[in-house]
Amino acid sequence: EKSHEEEIPEESDTVSIDSSLSSRSSVSSQSRFRSAKAKRLIAELKLRKLSEQHELERAQIEIKFRQQVFNHYPRWKRPISKNQCGKKQWKKTQIITVES
Repeated sequence: EKSHEEEIPEESDTVSIDSSLSSRSSVSSQSRFRSAKAKRLIAELKLRKLSEQHELERAQIEIKFRQQVFNHYPRWKRPISKNQCGKKQWKKTQIITVES
């Protein structure tokens, strides 16, 4: 004899469906999280590279500026370079008088 009653899913079937959906949702969430983290790390790397490039450009501009300033100094007013420390300290001295 066959029963004509509808089959009611057992509680264990319902739990497995819920946990399966929850598991898929969790995997999807983890995947989105990893993707967002990867994008953030890539953006941070690009920003760091750009910052380093700007710092390098700023340093190059500063070097050019210092070279121009140095080249406009009369020779006797130029700062003493490190390799000349043992030699005569001043080639010429300038006397400055202050009137009071």
